Amino acid sequence: SSQLSITTGVAGGGYSVIQIPFAPISSTGTAVTLGDDALSSALPIGFNFNFFGKTYNQFSICSNGFISFAGNTSSLLSPVAIPNTGLPNNMIAAAWQDLNPMAGGNITYQTIGITPNQKLLVDFTNVPHFGSTSTVTFQITLCQSTNVIEIHTTNMSASTYYSMEGIEMD
Repeated sequence: SSQLSITTGVAGGGYSVIQIPFAPISSTGTAVTLGDDALSSALPIGFNFNFFGKTYNQFSICSNGFISFAGNTSSLLSPVAIPNTGLPNNMIAAAWQDLNPMAGGNITYQTIGITPNQKLLVDFTNVPHFGSTSTVTFQITLCQSTNVIEIHTTNMSASTYYSMEGIEMD
């Protein structure tokens, strides 16, 4: 297992990356059904979240292991180096790779807590790689007042595809 926290407070509204204790939060979130290489419709965050100086209250989930705040984001099946000038943008990647939730696993989201300490939890649980039985399990957490982003990776099975973890604005 691994863990990553991306925190605000860097000059220019950027982020810094620190290692944090592995502590995903148990969730019984709303299931999101996605096809292969698909992007969900806009979903509610449950609070305002500031990402690189812009405030968002909705997000989309990509079946290929990332969330995005941009409605026109591509669901690119294979990761590219970030930052990049093409799509996807305004995204948080926990395990961006060619995943296929139609073949198994679960994708859920849930907002928990009370203002000003709410958290959005986005969980991928045992979602298989395309054409493989190996799976990924991770959680992306967005924190309301601090705008902290946490990524908790439980399982990143071996695959013929490489994986990208990180953030990018437009």
